[in-house]
Amino acid sequence: MINIKKIIIISLVIVKTLFSQSVSIHGFVCEYSTEEPIIGVNVFIKKLETGCSTDENGYFALTDIKAGEYEIIFSHIQYEKQTRRVDLKGKRIQFLKIELKRATLQSPEIEVYGEKYGEIHTTSNITINIRDIDYLPSVGEPDLFRTIETFPGVTTANDWNLGLYVRGGNRDQNLILLDGMPIFSPYHLSGIFSTFDSDAIQQANMQKIICDARNGNRLSSIFDINMRDGKSDEHSGYLNISMLSSKIRAEGPLPFGSYMVSVRRTYADLIANTIFKLADSDWRFPYNFVDGMGKIVIKPWEKHRIEFSSYIGRDIYDVGAADQSDLPCYTWRNTAIGGKHVYFINPKLSLTTQISHSSFKAEYLPEDTVYIEYIDNELNSIQYKSYFSYAGRSFGKIRVGGEIQRLTYLLRSDGFSYQKLKIPLTHHNEISYFLDYYKEIFKGVYLSTGGRYISVGEKDARFSPFISIDYMITPTIATNFQISRTHQNLITIGTEEILLSMFDAWVGIPENIPMMEADQCVFGIKYTGNFDMVLNIYKKSIHKLVEYNTNKFSKIHPDFICGEANSTGFELLFRKEIEKFGTSISYTYSSTQKLFNGESYKPKYDMPHNLTANITYKHSEKTTIGLKFIYHSGANFTKQIGSYSTGFPDYEEGFINNYAYSDGVIYSERNEFRLPAYHRMDISYSRKIKWHNKDFEWYLNLINIYGRLNILDYQEEDEEEDTEALIQIPPMATIGIRGKLW
Repeated sequence: MINIKKIIIISLVIVKTLFSQSVSIHGFVCEYSTEEPIIGVNVFIKKLETGCSTDENGYFALTDIKAGEYEIIFSHIQYEKQTRRVDLKGKRIQFLKIELKRATLQSPEIEVYGEKYGEIHTTSNITINIRDIDYLPSVGEPDLFRTIETFPGVTTANDWNLGLYVRGGNRDQNLILLDGMPIFSPYHLSGIFSTFDSDAIQQANMQKIICDARNGNRLSSIFDINMRDGKSDEHSGYLNISMLSSKIRAEGPLPFGSYMVSVRRTYADLIANTIFKLADSDWRFPYNFVDGMGKIVIKPWEKHRIEFSSYIGRDIYDVGAADQSDLPCYTWRNTAIGGKHVYFINPKLSLTTQISHSSFKAEYLPEDTVYIEYIDNELNSIQYKSYFSYAGRSFGKIRVGGEIQRLTYLLRSDGFSYQKLKIPLTHHNEISYFLDYYKEIFKGVYLSTGGRYISVGEKDARFSPFISIDYMITPTIATNFQISRTHQNLITIGTEEILLSMFDAWVGIPENIPMMEADQCVFGIKYTGNFDMVLNIYKKSIHKLVEYNTNKFSKIHPDFICGEANSTGFELLFRKEIEKFGTSISYTYSSTQKLFNGESYKPKYDMPHNLTANITYKHSEKTTIGLKFIYHSGANFTKQIGSYSTGFPDYEEGFINNYAYSDGVIYSERNEFRLPAYHRMDISYSRKIKWHNKDFEWYLNLINIYGRLNILDYQEEDEEEDTEALIQIPPMATIGIRGKLW
């Protein structure tokens, strides 16, 4: 029998839903002068006490809002606050385009306001606005990677090796993305030169614990870097000349979009070789690099955004020119090209699709590969990713999608150990499905959870879950608790024992060895008021750590060994803006331990105390001064503590010395000793000038101003039976000029 009463009730509910007066507001927030999207802008309706923040594309959505008249406030610590009045009566969907002007002074009030409603409370994320690093001291030119190491929880091995170690993880455990494209070995000559052109980058974000299911397949961190869109109102050209390199950038409008391209080359080899040629010298400077970045953005319709991005970096180190021999060159290069399409189906639903091709190739191939070390390494990746994003005021936010990555790699090498290592051309697929969900479950309590299901070749599939809980105790104090499990199937042959590494050789973990697995737990608290302060306590455990076997002496020993690693520590970050001063102080205390083949030891990059202080002073509209102080514990090393007679005759100039026997070396426990503490101070000075009615700025960097000779390593001298200390960056100065050409 039909229940008429139930039918009437259901019909009334449907009619009420269909003819509800609720509306949705969505839109795009960009910078006033360039129309580049701004990430993390806080969008807030004060009357309703509700808000959201812009995503990685600069878009926002406020859904299920009662029809009426409202004032919407747009705020960001880097930009001037803007209020927009909207009348939502009689409209179901309202689209807004907001252009924000950059603020001359950063207001702490805006930061407090934004953190309350910005829906981003995690304390383990690092966000860098590239324009903020221009006035900090650097070796040559502003460097994104040298800036990220000044934040707590991120360290490098030394001044000559830029590999990032995040919370005790190896440098190959970081996923580095440039507009979503993986870049495998983004270092120029160990990191002496900056990796990417900082003037071509809009923003960079690092997750020190991976709580974002869209990206994964690494154990330690995700370093997501976004290129500039380029100006959409005029064609412009910019030049930056330093003592190390020169770069030029062009950008401007296109029909329905914009473009940006940047090219850079070091020219030390050109200058030095010209001088040597004039002096009738056969010696040649051995190194040069060239790199370039490009991006095209097309916005054919209001609901579509299309990006095409590319990167190329090529390095050449001519060994023969360096030592006057017939040896060939070390060459290595990164290339990447990709596209991205974002379709805003409606204010609640969007579809993002990405496809990219990335490759890394390194080689050093002498004619004689029997007695001389050689290397031939190549890694290619084709990646396709697609996911839906849905956001509703009552439901929360959910993202669901998948990723397919086709990896091809090969390796032929000799020189990493006494045995040759050869991995033939190998293919495997990494297939991932992911889902994450975000919602305010109680007033001031936010839940973010999800996971990534990973399948690699014939190996057992693994699930990488995470959960993050944020609690806003007060409008200025937030706490954050996160747990994450991650997996990884790519590794590099280089280890932390290598002090100076021009590049890392990449391979996949063999089929008979399972994927690496790591667990991390973090508790953090964040205060945002008259100053900003973040405190994190973390513990990371890697259960299945795979590394190249540096102790392989015969064919019966495996190429790769499995072990464990544990790292614990706490991080403190303090920031404050006082009129013309900007101050940032970071401190990390950490302890990392590795266990392989029953041997427990501290890796070289384990530096318990790490302190960095940055100060910028805007003396006037034209002059800015920057200061940076760095202090950290010395690196661990294995010391020669004695010798013994081997019983074998010694050789002198090819003849046996019957009266002497060769000595064997006795070493301490692995990394038992520690080098002296590292510290130095750098200063930068920049001043804006007019040149042919164009805006230019010249800058001076003074590095290691009080002449601290920090130890890199100790080298044993056979003849004098003494120890020589190798030093890191000595006192030096660099000068450059940058500005707008047209």
